[in-house]
Formats: sequence, structure tokens, C-alpha cells
Amino acid sequence: MIYTHIFEEAAARLKNAKIQDYILGLDYIAVQTDAGSGMAYTFRNEVSAGGLANIMGSDLRGENALEIAEKYYFSSNSFEAGIGLAVINSALNNRASACKDFLHPDTFRGKKVGMVGWFRPMLDMMKEAEADLKIFELKDIEGTYKPEAAPGIMPHCDVVLITGVTFINKTFHTYTPHIGKNALKIILGPTTPMSQHLIDGGWHLAGSKILDFRAAADCIAHGIGTRKVKGAVEKVWI
Repeated sequence: MIYTHIFEEAAARLKNAKIQDYILGLDYIAVQTDAGSGMAYTFRNEVSAGGLANIMGSDLRGENALEIAEKYYFSSNSFEAGIGLAVINSALNNRASACKDFLHPDTFRGKKVGMVGWFRPMLDMMKEAEADLKIFELKDIEGTYKPEAAPGIMPHCDVVLITGVTFINKTFHTYTPHIGKNALKIILGPTTPMSQHLIDGGWHLAGSKILDFRAAADCIAHGIGTRKVKGAVEKVWI
């Protein structure tokens, strides 16, 4: 399955790497390994009543990055899986942009768009583009559709956007069978793994690369958007 492919792609770079540092923020997790730095969304609702200490057990600094990635990424607990994906992204998300920003109104103008995940910044863009937007969301948000509605809607979409968070809760594969063969396919958000396997599968990636782990970690720890601090994180377009 796709999740195994992504893990295996990162495995060679993580095999002899150690975890140098990490931060578990309310919104994002960031991990620094010998292979690089990566981020992933925090499923803080899946932290048990016992708190982080109950989940973590021990300090991950100095641990083998591959072992931690495998242990946590394939966990059924999405908080733990987010840690695993952040480690994986430390190996994969070191690419430079291969193209210009494609998330602009002209990409969606007059199109039927299916979007998996509630991306507030995208809503104004879709409105400007006069796109026919259908949002699929697990949370109960007015005007959105549950994932079960995808088979009846997604095949008719000209553009499909899927949040990288689906690689944490392992729902990505539930949408892909319903995407039309001629649709423009985009995965977006800081959690997006910059995987060659996804690129070869025809996906455009709109993700992020950590430029300065200390600056990014400080932003995450203090609830500041990483984009507001110059030099912390940059967007990557593939």
C-alpha cells in the first residue's frame, strides 16, 4: 500500500540516522534527524488521558530514526503516526521546488473541485475562481461532505486536492479509486511527504521544507505560524 511505499522510500536515508531533536506542538510535530527535518500535523485529540508521558515512554533523542519511524508511523493512534510521518518527512522533504506556485485562482477557475480536508485559506481562492467546490471532511462542518460521499462526487471533479494529513490517519487510499483519470491531482499542506512514488503516480505536491529547525520549532512551541518567521520554513512546489 502507498503508506508502505513512502516508508520504504525514506528507510534507506533513515537507517543509520539518529533523532537529533523534536517538538510536539499543539498544531504540528517537527523532527530533526541526521537526514534532515520534517513536519506533520498533530492529532492532539488522540493524546490519551495519561498525557504525552503515557504515549512517549522515553525521550526519542538519540534513538535510531528508522526504528522510530516504523514503530510510530504504522500505529493505529494518529498522534503517534504523526510522529512517525514527521521522521519520514525529515528524509523526504529536502527537495527544492520544481515549478512555480500552482495554487492560484486560475488553476481552479470555473472548475469542479473536490477538496479533502478543510483548508480555510483555500476557500477565498475558490470563491474568487468561481469554482464548484465540494469539501470532504471527517469533522462535522456545515456545508461539507463525509468521505462516504466521495464515490458519487469525486469522479466528476476536474481538480482533486487532498490534505497530507491523510497519510497520518491512513485515509488517502480510500479516495484515490474515485478520482477521474484526467483530473489534476494535488496533495497539499506541511504534512505532505515529498515522495517520488507520489510524483511518479501523477501527483502534484504543495508541501513545506524546514530551512531552520530551531526557528521552526520555536514557532511551533509558541503557536506562531511558521510562515510568519522568515527563513524557518519555505513552501515547495512539485
